[in-house]
Amino acid sequence: MWICKPTDLSRGRGIYLMSGGEQLQKLDHRTIVQRYITNPYLINGYKWDLRLYAIVTNVSPLNAYIFEEGLVRFSS
Repeated sequence: MWICKPTDLSRGRGIYLMSGGEQLQKLDHRTIVQRYITNPYLINGYKWDLRLYAIVTNVSPLNAYIFEEGLVRFSS
């Protein structure tokens, strides 16, 4: 299961779930895609996420670039 979050909205607006690769290939807008984890690893009891930014310029053959810097966030 994948969680899809529009990049231009906030407070949970526009979030939806997708089940597989075929649906992901049909995305037509800027979206952050994260795999849903049912039993997440907690740090001192807090949820956290690691966000890496990538751009996929071609899927056949796969051609992707990952930005050197990322972001780590902790829930409060």
